[in-house]
Amino acid sequence: QVLDVMCNSNLLVHIENFSAFYRKDLQYAFSTKIADSLAMGVGFMLYAPPEVACSKYLKDNEAAFVVNDKDELFKTLKTLTENPEYCRRYSKKARELAEKNHNFTNNANRFQEVLREVVSGG
Repeated sequence: QVLDVMCNSNLLVHIENFSAFYRKDLQYAFSTKIADSLAMGVGFMLYAPPEVACSKYLKDNEAAFVVNDKDELFKTLKTLTENPEYCRRYSKKARELAEKNHNFTNNANRFQEVLREVVSGG
């Protein structure tokens, strides 16, 4: 049922913690829920500090609406709720990115390559 709800949504939103305690760890973290959301083919918005890994990744790949401050959040949400068709602006790039970098088979193959390199001393 979760996948049905996600596929039939206009906008998926992922929020990361802005507190100083979590910001340092989030510089290197990446939620698997983001990859799942990118693959849905619907609008996706991330609300997170600018220095965290997922903010940089999604901005660099133009795969989502990336919002880094509260003032921008309210403006973006207003725009997206008033213009549902605008929500899909990054959908194609998001799906392509999910297929390229978050595909189970590709990731399993890459992991095996890394293990072979480590074992062979490469």
